[in-house]
Amino acid sequence: MSATVSRRDIFDPEAVHDFAQRVGTIEKLKMLTLFTYADIKAVNPEALTTFKAEMLWQLYAAAENYLNRSVDDQRLYVAGEDPRLLETPGSHGEDAAESERFAKFLEGFPKRYLLTHSAIEISAHYRMYKRLGFSPAKSVSLNVANTMNLSWWPRTGPSCFQRIVGTVSSWGMNILKADAAANKAHIVLDTLRFSDRFGRSTTIHRKWYA
Repeated sequence: MSATVSRRDIFDPEAVHDFAQRVGTIEKLKMLTLFTYADIKAVNPEALTTFKAEMLWQLYAAAENYLNRSVDDQRLYVAGEDPRLLETPGSHGEDAAESERFAKFLEGFPKRYLLTHSAIEISAHYRMYKRLGFSPAKSVSLNVANTMNLSWWPRTGPSCFQRIVGTVSSWGMNILKADAAANKAHIVLDTLRFSDRFGRSTTIHRKWYA
């Protein structure tokens, strides 16, 4: 990041494109920006001038805008175009038909979906996707630091998202991130990430599956 600021024109779209492509995700961009700031300050408290701090911020803002825009505009049309798609169900000894179904499931999702979900989460979403029409599809996965990820395929219209977010919030949860994405079949996947400030995870899990 320091090299980009000092050697390239950060207001040049090509420079922003090259930098953002190397960083890859917004989460990595945030960590890189904080690390760069701390690294410069650690070398010499006077090294981070007002001008250099402004340039770091400008580069961060431009790269974040690029990543937010590009991962939504760029859709998945070929299942094997991204390395993360190589770990399909068919690669674990299942038949080719299952691999084809998995590819159709991914087709049309914004590339943001791959950048913001782990392989384990994508696999869980696919299993939920296959159950659509047979049973309510919902999933809760616990992460570190009392953070929960809740994913579901809405079956009751657009108000489903607002109702679930409102319910989780009413339980005292701190909502960190909410997201929605649709594939080529126009089936929407909603995801919600929140922290459990009061240790109510067990209660929520019981109520959600009641």
